[in-house]
Amino acid sequence: VDDIHSKEGRKPFQPLIPEVTSVMAQLASNPEPKELNTVLQALQSTTETADFFKQHIASHLIPVLENIAMNHPDESARKYAFEVIVSFMESKPKMMLKVPDYIQKALSLCVTFMMQLNDDMASWMQQDDEDDEDEEFFNIGKESVDRISRCAAK
Repeated sequence: VDDIHSKEGRKPFQPLIPEVTSVMAQLASNPEPKELNTVLQALQSTTETADFFKQHIASHLIPVLENIAMNHPDESARKYAFEVIVSFMESKPKMMLKVPDYIQKALSLCVTFMMQLNDDMASWMQQDDEDDEDEEFFNIGKESVDRISRCAAK
């Protein structure tokens, strides 16, 4: 997508989008997340990605990304999938506001991330304030609410 600069040049590849998302789902089922993480990082690398997937975001891409962000055992894969969803809003806010249920799903993921705190109260009380590794998902969710809100207000 990055190397093809015109919409007309990308048009022949659009019928492949359902297969691309199917491959992403298969990569997500693989216990080794290296290839999945590479694909997820590539999806957030350009503002043109959201435009390329435009007709298939709601039907194909968001369901796969949402599933990865909610359920994948690898924390990096979950964060990357969530970042793709948020980066689409940042790159094409007007377009993403028109995608059915996009805002609801993105904000639901934000809340899910914010609710992932350590349940072990004893270890939480002993934890240093600087050691906020357990709060990483909380912080990602909280920052993403701000990012999505700022984009929606544009």
